[in-house]
Amino acid sequence: MKKSILISFILITCIFSSCKEEIIKNDDDNNKNDLKSLLLSTGSGDYDGGSFFLLKEKSTTPFFLDSLTTPDTMTVGWNNRISSWLGENSEQQAVYVKVNNSSLNEIDFTSGYYNYVDFDSPTVYFDGTSNLLEWKIGSNTYYDTVAFNIGTCEITTPNYLTTINTNNSLNITWSTSANPNDQVLILVHEIADMSRIPMPSSLYSFTSSFEDDDGSYTVSSSEMSNFSTTYVIISLMRFQFKEVEHGGEDYLIVSATKHITTVKTN
Repeated sequence: MKKSILISFILITCIFSSCKEEIIKNDDDNNKNDLKSLLLSTGSGDYDGGSFFLLKEKSTTPFFLDSLTTPDTMTVGWNNRISSWLGENSEQQAVYVKVNNSSLNEIDFTSGYYNYVDFDSPTVYFDGTSNLLEWKIGSNTYYDTVAFNIGTCEITTPNYLTTINTNNSLNITWSTSANPNDQVLILVHEIADMSRIPMPSSLYSFTSSFEDDDGSYTVSSSEMSNFSTTYVIISLMRFQFKEVEHGGEDYLIVSATKHITTVKTN
């Protein structure tokens, strides 16, 4: 894997291994697909060591409980989540994985990686305070310290359950970041419900390129015309990331804040 420009080389405490850290520019084409895979929770891409994903998320979505046509609303306030995919090259399970001294739980073996998570509001810092990552594979214990200063992102328009016309383009606005290097990823996708019969055989989704965090993005009318379900989810993710090396293997560490809302189509 090609390396980007070396910004800093820092020495941190590592047991049984050397440790090198590089800061990767967000416009590095070699890493975009791997980064997008992690942001969309589909794996670590070509990072042979694995990845860490530190997420702060808020959502407002519909769910159908008492009615097949009129949804209730589920609102989840800002909540921290951690996901990690490790062990592909070593073909070994981690003995343990910790973030800020709290152990993650192994849940499954996915696409060659062991998956470790904590979705129960773990302690993670997004305000520039350092996060300590620690993991052990075989007899080797690795440490890394990462500090991301990344503000929460809030979709300002469209509002929850605003009715949109899928023949028109969709303009999404949000509160911008104070950090000029931040970028965002926008995901718009259909959700299944019983209010439109027959349901489509597959659910359509649109994912943007990595966009500047300038507070506005427009999904074209040609893209929107592909949506046919009654309810459509909009997700906005603001992110920063680093690539690090431990024991001769590459790792991707990503921090993101994510806001999810829902619109209704006519």
